[in-house]
Amino acid sequence: MLPIDQIVTQAMAAEPERLRRHVAQLSIVRNQLLNPRAIDRVVRYITDEFDHAGLPVQAEPFHWWPSGWRRHKNLIATIPVPSAGDGGDERIIIGAHYDSVPFSPGADDNASGVAVLLEAARVCAGFGRAPRRRIDFIAFGMEEEGYVGSDHHASSLARRGVPVAAMVSLECVGYTDRRPHSQQIIPGLPIRVPDRGTFLAVIGNRPASPLADALERLVQLVAPKFESVTLVVDDNGRALPATRLSDHAPFWDRGYPALLLTDTAFLRNPHYHQPHDLPETLDVEFMTHVARCVVALTLTLAFGDLPREPAA
Repeated sequence: MLPIDQIVTQAMAAEPERLRRHVAQLSIVRNQLLNPRAIDRVVRYITDEFDHAGLPVQAEPFHWWPSGWRRHKNLIATIPVPSAGDGGDERIIIGAHYDSVPFSPGADDNASGVAVLLEAARVCAGFGRAPRRRIDFIAFGMEEEGYVGSDHHASSLARRGVPVAAMVSLECVGYTDRRPHSQQIIPGLPIRVPDRGTFLAVIGNRPASPLADALERLVQLVAPKFESVTLVVDDNGRALPATRLSDHAPFWDRGYPALLLTDTAFLRNPHYHQPHDLPETLDVEFMTHVARCVVALTLTLAFGDLPREPAA
């Protein structure tokens, strides 16, 4: 197990200016059905950034039959383990989708998530040690068409019996609103939610409850003034459909422990899925806190013992 001070120090290496640059480069209308050239540009950018971090990229192709025989892809950058065993066959997956809805540049949805993904990958790769568990940083394709890329990947893992220690989905992690009553609240939530849109929502299925607890503790160490709200759902969130709206859902449905990290998207952001979802609307300081917390969680899971539910 790594000393926690080393993890915190490494997490603090996430840089706001890099996040700002990523969002600026990624915020173009990039729908895989209507804007394939823009998708190609974004794919090149993500691939180059992973390469610059020293993480060669594997393209994972998949088909979506309504789009005909056109091939789509996930992009997977891996920090490998030296050999299998002692947890080396388990995977930690950090993911974000790189497509947008038609006619929106998608700064929050989801250039913000991809920016955090790229910065977390860079900082984790720069740690310079081989982890006990493999780390996959995945840019998923075609989330906006129904989580097609993430469903393909989760299905492939389940079919091959690959163990997943944790999956984290980064979905809209850049927008805040400090005004009172700026945060909409889903009816029926079993937890108290602030009415100002300044917190990070952490949503997990029941198997991910220990991961959510671990992240809460790390937030206090890495960003003690950063507010997060945690919700653990039963039955993979079927009673609260809004908790299922991202790439974590295919992992939930296959029994994998997965967390969604989000600014709550349309429950806070009036630019969601609009042409004015632009970089200048985002809160880069908020994104920096998210990136640092993601790095801390990733390194904790990759190098230490996995958090478990306390014995009954």
